[in-house]
Amino acid sequence: MDLKTAHGLILNEEGFLDMDDLPDWEQRLKPREDIGFPAWWLDAFRSYLKSEEAVKYLRGRQLDFRNIDELDFRYDFRRGRVCVPVRNWEGLLVGLHGRAVYGPADCDGEYLPYLMYVWYRKKDEKISNPQCWLGEHWVDTEKTVVLAEGMFDLLSVMRVYRNVLSPLMAGMNDNKLKRIGRFSSIVTMFDGDKAGDLARERVTEVLGGQGRRIKHLKLKAGQDGGNMAIEEVIVALDGVVDLDYHPTRLT
Repeated sequence: MDLKTAHGLILNEEGFLDMDDLPDWEQRLKPREDIGFPAWWLDAFRSYLKSEEAVKYLRGRQLDFRNIDELDFRYDFRRGRVCVPVRNWEGLLVGLHGRAVYGPADCDGEYLPYLMYVWYRKKDEKISNPQCWLGEHWVDTEKTVVLAEGMFDLLSVMRVYRNVLSPLMAGMNDNKLKRIGRFSSIVTMFDGDKAGDLARERVTEVLGGQGRRIKHLKLKAGQDGGNMAIEEVIVALDGVVDLDYHPTRLT
């Protein structure tokens, strides 16, 4: 199977890449150059504040709206998804990830809770930059970095500790992991399921050694970092990293 055929097999009918099902062939790709998305493309997605559904959904997750605003959340009105722009180390816009605000019961076809959007730079050229991490443009490489599985896991940690990155998926290839090799101290905070176990193994396998400190905080079975109360996040991270602040809970 050639690369073009493999790529086509993992795209859904609307031309979007399912972020939870990256192909095996990507493991063998050489490091990719980050390709920027145009500003006009992002501007097609309006602020989440323009949608009552989006605001209601985000408020229900008990997150800090100051962080949501800082990350410049958008809303895809056609597909009913809250979206977060992804920027690389230099601040270049390299992607957009979306989360459905509806559940499986409200979906006519296949339910895809998370999606990695693609930009058609040319008719047959789809750009998505899956090698990039959410949070690259603000983290301090001199401090311990926390790796949180998804976009809402990252926002959950941000309430008390800002130096956090998200791969936006549990499956990570070598190139994606080596991209954060600049950190000397890493703490993972992945879900306590099989996917989380595999992610922890991959981090140790690819980034272990070379004097790098790696600590795994395994969540309880069935526990989702994105749904943790702020007190639970503080308990999990206190003493592991120097917490930045204890923000007040939204009401």
